[in-house]
Amino acid sequence: MFFLQVDHDIYLKLVEKKEAALLFQLTDYSRDHLRRWLGWVDQTLSIQDTKEFIKIATRKYAERTDLVTLIWYRGKPAGSVSLYDIKWYNYQASIGYWLGKEYEGNGIMTRACRALLNYSFQTLGFHRIELKAAFGNEKSRSVAERLGFQAEGLLRQAEWLQGQFVDLVIYGLLREEWQG
Repeated sequence: MFFLQVDHDIYLKLVEKKEAALLFQLTDYSRDHLRRWLGWVDQTLSIQDTKEFIKIATRKYAERTDLVTLIWYRGKPAGSVSLYDIKWYNYQASIGYWLGKEYEGNGIMTRACRALLNYSFQTLGFHRIELKAAFGNEKSRSVAERLGFQAEGLLRQAEWLQGQFVDLVIYGLLREEWQG
């Protein structure tokens, strides 16, 4: 079971089936806020959808290809930060994250990502972490830039969101650049 204490307010824990109702409630409450940038939100319409997601995440964790965590802030689920598309043979992974609307503006995501990046570079021995964010998603991009990610390019019309294709900025962070 994965557990990572970030600070006195925040910890990261592997998402579990018993938390499906809490995770769905957070998603549903933040639906209008999240759906602009996250296509999966419109596919998550019930607790059963969330349970299925957790089942897949658990399988991928066992296969060592993904690490999907819930961000717990002061005892409540606040969002998620995950490593996915882990390529052990290349010492790299991608990172993705989202936060419920009521939790923004408290530095939660930056702290949670910092802790997971430390774990990725120091414990897992990764050399590179990638991140993709929609060009217009300034909040997500500012988290990446605060953490030291470097914009490496633009993936044109790379994601279908809200009935249109949007450009994604691809970011990279190398272990020797990391200043945890």
